Amino acid sequence: MKDMPRTVSPLLLFACLLAFLLSASALGQSTAPRVTVWLDRPAVDNFGFAMPLYVDGKKMVSWGPGQYFGIQLSPGLHAFSWTNAPGARQVVLSIAADAQSYLEVKYLSVAPFLAVSPLPADNALAAMTGLRPIDSNAAFGDGIIIPAQRLEIPGTAALNESETSRATAPAPKAVDPAPAIAILPSASAPRPPANAAATFTSDGEKLRELRTTLEGEEGLNSPRPFEVFWAPGSISRWGQMNLYGGELEVAVKVTDHLSFIADVGDHRSINGAVTTGSGFLTSGRVETLTYRFGPKFSIRPNERLTIFGHAAAGRTRVKGKYDFGDGFTLDALGNGLVISGGGGVDLAVKKWLGIRVVQSEYSHNRIEGGTWHDLRVGSGLVFRVK
Repeated sequence: MKDMPRTVSPLLLFACLLAFLLSASALGQSTAPRVTVWLDRPAVDNFGFAMPLYVDGKKMVSWGPGQYFGIQLSPGLHAFSWTNAPGARQVVLSIAADAQSYLEVKYLSVAPFLAVSPLPADNALAAMTGLRPIDSNAAFGDGIIIPAQRLEIPGTAALNESETSRATAPAPKAVDPAPAIAILPSASAPRPPANAAATFTSDGEKLRELRTTLEGEEGLNSPRPFEVFWAPGSISRWGQMNLYGGELEVAVKVTDHLSFIADVGDHRSINGAVTTGSGFLTSGRVETLTYRFGPKFSIRPNERLTIFGHAAAGRTRVKGKYDFGDGFTLDALGNGLVISGGGGVDLAVKKWLGIRVVQSEYSHNRIEGGTWHDLRVGSGLVFRVK
């Protein structure tokens, strides 16, 4: 009996076709072109410490001024930022399908906080001269290239890579620069096309000035919610007397530059010579207790120094015991208003500890109808509480 012709099941044909399409898609993805992008951070920008860099929402590196590295990216739009916090502004650049591209990254103290600028190859190689590669333990993303040494001569030496490099790429060469950065669009602006020039995305809430970084990576001198200043020794020139004692101050942060302080000071004479309210010099003892409240304004020119000024008002309590001789003594007690202003300098030692190098202030006291002037100078420790 002759064999009957076999028919192929439509389901089997569909399965074969699907497998072929999936294989072709995987092959196309595996052979997708990749671009080597070299990024450098100038030796000087608005911040002198390590900062994170995110690409497409993923943390790539934490690098300091004067460093550079390479990364493998696919052609097309890529977003760069110093944080992935919601509402943060990003710099979106179109990476051309060239062999290599060059970007300069700067951290700014005002919005948008991050500037990423494409550079022509000649300019980029000149800017990278003398910069050092990032440390291997500062790289977090995939496809990061860590050269083994500095690039000393622009355009002549290849970027040699160490055995610990995460990826390999040819030495930088001249290519046409990527599109330039455009202006920040409004919230209603349409989405840019795939071949559009770089732009900023998200008009979200203004981020705080960069002294803090994402994931709790705070700088040594970043503002803290609370600061406690303890001066175990300070001197108060009260009228014509020198009084000695200490201060305790608590500061509550309102913004990065503004805080509210509450201060208590206790000072006493330690010798027998005191001055009465009428200016009469005699023997005895004088004690002053002040408590004041007011605003404090601070600036941080670098990662260690804080310069501040404050104004405060409150109450003063003065207690005196005067000995006029021949057994004649007099006790005096007065309360009044105090208004003061001053400033000082803090030096950050640890994230939680600083040294108040000096704090000086002038006070005007109005007590029981009389006027007293107080010049106070002190120093001590600042405990910075997160």
